[in-house]
Amino acid sequence: MKDIEYPDKPRSLPCWFSPKDSYVASALLSDGFEFIGLLEDVETPDYLELVMGNWSLGSICSVNELVAICDGAVFSLDCVGEADHELRWSNTKKLLRQKLRTYKLKTSKLNTVSPTHD
Repeated sequence: MKDIEYPDKPRSLPCWFSPKDSYVASALLSDGFEFIGLLEDVETPDYLELVMGNWSLGSICSVNELVAICDGAVFSLDCVGEADHELRWSNTKKLLRQKLRTYKLKTSKLNTVSPTHD
């Protein structure tokens, strides 16, 4: 696991994550999600939807929990009531898509060679 410094408390990310997936996971952690382990160690989601790239968003209805999954790693967020669940579902899908696109734009700008001035 990679340790990441946060003002509130240190958290870890899976060591096998690519820089892009680590970037997205950091955004989830900042949004209140927690890394809870591997998919095989948690309750099977009742519903799972591929969002973008390696990222999926799911729901565990019995505990009113959202789960974001990437390469076997599970990030969880407890919701309070159905309205909160629906709002967080929508916002988390947007967050995942936005961060994946932002990372792609960020890295494409870094790979662009700027002209030199003589």
